[in-house]
Amino acid sequence: MLIEYVAYHGTVPSRVESILTSGLWPSVNPDDWLGKGAYFFIDGLRDPRESAIDWVACSVWDNKTRTFREDKVAVIKAIIRVPADKNVDLREAAKIRAFHQFRREWIKGRRGGELRVSGRPEVRTYDAELFDAIKLSQGECVIVSNFHIQLSVRERFLRLDSRIPNVVVLCMITDPDSSIGFEITGVEMFDLPEWTCEGNG
Repeated sequence: MLIEYVAYHGTVPSRVESILTSGLWPSVNPDDWLGKGAYFFIDGLRDPRESAIDWVACSVWDNKTRTFREDKVAVIKAIIRVPADKNVDLREAAKIRAFHQFRREWIKGRRGGELRVSGRPEVRTYDAELFDAIKLSQGECVIVSNFHIQLSVRERFLRLDSRIPNVVVLCMITDPDSSIGFEITGVEMFDLPEWTCEGNG
């Protein structure tokens, strides 16, 4: 059984040609939401196309000059088809229970000095490392989860966070012989909104 997602990836226009010819490079930041992989927004809580636009807009905002470093943003639309046994959807209670069981065993096998903080210093979740461990145990997979992400310049400037999620994020990691289907179906360009740190939410 295949599960199909319509997914949106935001980027800057200069990277579009490379993505279309060579594919998406995985993000490898130590505090990525779901560990290493290619990231997308999908439907469920907020319009995923708008989320992709807003994410890139925030990423290219320059706090020093109070301007955007780009005039436009690009949104890549893709269809992702994943076998059910490779789909780790953490919106499902059973998958959340399995995650926490894996997490308990993973923590038992680590020494205190090996457990480093991922993301915000005050939140000791280790989630990025955990998800990478899950991927090693399972191989190629898609991980889906609800998150709260600051999607406006004002939110980021004031560091306004929330425990209530506002988007659904999908992280995909594959190998060269992947059973996960990935097809780019469109690219759209959008002008950047006229945001300021002071005036927009």
